[in-house]
Amino acid sequence: VLCSFMSIHQNSKKLTKHLFVLPSDALGGAEQVLKMIATHYADNNDVTVFFLEQQKAQAWSDSASNMTVIYGSSSRYLGMLKLLRFIISNKKREKVFASQVYINGLLGILKAWKVLICNHLIVRESTSVAQRFTGLKLKLYKLFYKLGYKNTELIICQTDSMQQQLFAFLPWTKNLNTKVIP
Repeated sequence: VLCSFMSIHQNSKKLTKHLFVLPSDALGGAEQVLKMIATHYADNNDVTVFFLEQQKAQAWSDSASNMTVIYGSSSRYLGMLKLLRFIISNKKREKVFASQVYINGLLGILKAWKVLICNHLIVRESTSVAQRFTGLKLKLYKLFYKLGYKNTELIICQTDSMQQQLFAFLPWTKNLNTKVIP
């Protein structure tokens, strides 16, 4: 009887939905970490991995059997439109993961506007923006930070130095939940 109950309970257990958003399917270091996290969650949950660009590599093809993999368009900007359409039609998510400033910012904006409904928006700093960019590009990054990052539940920095550079560039981020995970 106990085995039957456990079996019924397991089968009726509602899976939580997780979304991973990446610029492309190329596997750098951060993308490998996101792939490991997505694979971990896919064992017992509904996991969707959304790439803004069209498929270029086979790096995620081994994951397709236990998670949904969606490819965007020929450009990242058109891919963002496809992502928006996907989010509107698949609203509620438990966790959403991203790892690029523009994507992080866009997801934070969509969460603020209640287009993206999730319990946890988890983003990773991909670079020290203030150290790498100047001019209009830096201003655009700053805008995405300002509009989107305040709607995150966790910002992951790769190093203490990256975290300190983020705080120096945008002092208000000190009030956000920011963790260093090498």
